[in-house]
Amino acid sequence: MTLATIIMVVLICLGCVLGMAGVAVAGYQGYRTYKAARAVGITSRRDLDEISLRMREIDRQMRDLQKKQEVVAERLQSLSATTSELRYLKDEVDRSTRYLSKLKS
Repeated sequence: MTLATIIMVVLICLGCVLGMAGVAVAGYQGYRTYKAARAVGITSRRDLDEISLRMREIDRQMRDLQKKQEVVAERLQSLSATTSELRYLKDEVDRSTRYLSKLKS
């Protein structure tokens, strides 16, 4: 055997070992996922589909809630601006009526 043939055989064996290790890791992760699913009560594909449907519904509800919060924030900002303007006008009226009340006295 030549050196090139030996290197080729070693690399093929190394590739096979890495491939088997990848399959083993994927199997272990699958087993852990299976155990976690069993622990939370998922026993069938139907249960998994139901949970998936609920998650999509919750996602939609969260997006709706976020839109409502944005609308409320805009209204709150508008209300704050109106309050500031009213405060300014109240101060102007108070300042103007002070001069009138001094004239009455």
